Amino acid sequence: TVYYSPITSLTGSFKLAVAATDVGLGVQQVRFPSVASFAGGNNVDTSSPYEGTYTWNASSSHSSVDNATITCTDNAANISTSVFNIRRDATQPTLTTVNLDNYTVKDGSTINVTSDGSDAGSGIGYCHAFWSTNTSILDLSSDTDLGDLGADCDGPITVPAGAGTYYVKVRAGDNV
Repeated sequence: TVYYSPITSLTGSFKLAVAATDVGLGVQQVRFPSVASFAGGNNVDTSSPYEGTYTWNASSSHSSVDNATITCTDNAANISTSVFNIRRDATQPTLTTVNLDNYTVKDGSTINVTSDGSDAGSGIGYCHAFWSTNTSILDLSSDTDLGDLGADCDGPITVPAGAGTYYVKVRAGDNV
C-alpha cells in the first residue's frame, strides 16, 4: 500500500519499482497501469530496473485505489501480475495523553515518557520530545529538542540544565 498526502505538499510523486526476473527467455516488459486522479503510470518499461512514476496534486480526489495491477511479460508471452493499493492520508497523528515517570527532576536526570500516539492513516513516522518554558504546544520556536522517541512515542529523555518550571512537549508526525 502506498500512502500520499496532499496536505503536506501541493504536488508529490512516488516511484514503484519491480524486481522482475525470468530464468528462461528473460523479461520482455513490465506494464504499469494508469490510475485515476494521478499523472504517470500507463507506461511500459523494457529494461531493469523496471519503474513507474505517479504524481498527484491538491486536486487528486481519490481517497483510495484498490488492486491496481502491474503486469510482467516474459519473452515466451507468459504473464505474471502484482497488485498495489493507494491511500490518501488526510489525517494527522494524535496524542491525547503524555505521561512522565517522574514529575520532579534535577538537571541531567533521565525520565521516561509514555504516550498514546496514534494515526488512522499511514501511521506515526516520528515522535519528538521538547523541553520548554512555553506552555503552547504549537510554538516550538524556543524549545529544546530532546530527540526522537520513535514511532511508538515512548522513551527516555535527559533533562537539560536550568532552574525553574519547564514543560515536556511531545509532537508526532506522519509517515507521509
